[in-house]
Amino acid sequence: MSKLKNTRGFTDLFTGILNLSEKQIAEIDQLEYEKYKAYFWNSDSSELMKFGIIKSILKLLTPVQIQLLRTYKSEKIRENELRETHKLQESYDRESKRLIDLNLSEDQLRQFVITKQNLNKLTKAKMIEAAKTGIFNLQNITKEIEGEYLKPIFSNEQYLQYSKIIKEEDQKKLEWLQKMTKERFEHDYKTKITDDQAILIYDIEENAEERDADGEFYSNFEQEEIKLEKYREILDKRQFRKYYKQYESKIMLIQQDLINTNDNFMIHLERRRKEYHYYQKNILPFKVEVRNQLEVELTLSQKQILDELRKLYFSKLIEEKSKSLAQHQRYNRYYVPNEWEDYLIYCNFNTIRPNGYYLEGNNLIMELMTDKLVQKIKLSQNQLKEKFKEFKMFQVDLYENSGGEYGGWLMKIPHKSESSYLEYLSFLLLAPDLKSNLKRVKKIE
Repeated sequence: MSKLKNTRGFTDLFTGILNLSEKQIAEIDQLEYEKYKAYFWNSDSSELMKFGIIKSILKLLTPVQIQLLRTYKSEKIRENELRETHKLQESYDRESKRLIDLNLSEDQLRQFVITKQNLNKLTKAKMIEAAKTGIFNLQNITKEIEGEYLKPIFSNEQYLQYSKIIKEEDQKKLEWLQKMTKERFEHDYKTKITDDQAILIYDIEENAEERDADGEFYSNFEQEEIKLEKYREILDKRQFRKYYKQYESKIMLIQQDLINTNDNFMIHLERRRKEYHYYQKNILPFKVEVRNQLEVELTLSQKQILDELRKLYFSKLIEEKSKSLAQHQRYNRYYVPNEWEDYLIYCNFNTIRPNGYYLEGNNLIMELMTDKLVQKIKLSQNQLKEKFKEFKMFQVDLYENSGGEYGGWLMKIPHKSESSYLEYLSFLLLAPDLKSNLKRVKKIE
């Protein structure tokens, strides 16, 4: 069995098919474990990061096993092709009956079926694009996609008939959903409601607003409170009393879920505390010493610009902290203090380990970061490589020794081959003496 958690590894899939030996299983599991570990820490692992794990696994297989793997892959590809062909034929038969009154040609019908099957992909792509601009409506996007890709398949008369079919189907679906809503509400709240009330309740549940006027998501508490007021308007006193009892239970469940989140967050918080204390004690003094050596290389003008950027940076940190507190209290109230403490440590880290990306777009940066200065920073940072490696090893050991696991779905963040000016600025923002940095932490707190 794979060493990974929540992941079906190579040996989980192919131990029986390829008749893997115990030695092969152990070696392949270790390869995959190292791959996921490298992904988790976003660290370089030359071959593994470039799909080299497949080559490494193949080296552990016999020629017979490799042939079995190729045969298995070919069979799976064939199975998928047959499944898609069967699915397409089923859809073709179903739509030919559904749209019989449109008198579509065979080419029109086939084009309609193929296009309809691709609508989900097209809609998803449109949603991703729309998400970049903020709020979007899925129903509107779906209609837009259908109009763009399905409408051209029909003649004007055919499209009118098609629209009529869709309208009738939507109405039937709506009536069925309202019927289900009525039955569900009466079952959940042990009270009878009218058909008219069921229509209103369906609208409340189906079209619940998720965001406020500023585009921020409502908290779970706020969503329930908004629904409570809407139900107050459409239910009679007896019905509302029944609903209110369930409302109180829902609020208690939300509270308990947050309490559980807080408890589960404790192990992460403990790691964060230890990481911060280790960095402050073992990395920061050495880093400040190196930073101090660079200070004498800076011109008066560069120091003045840096002072301005440093003031702006810490002003942004304080502003960000204030916003984060408001967000935390909105979504968690006072039930997840561990998460807030973790954020405070994160703020402390950003104080003793400045993040220049907070100042992205500031014109003073380009004025400050000359090629000559960048080269000096690079030379200074070369002295820190071993210390940073030491800190990374500490983080890995801490994670693994406190029950940390690898596996599941992970997204690799591309490693930049060259640092940006903002990363070099991060080093400059650090004060050149230890006391100033520690004093700044207390001020931010």
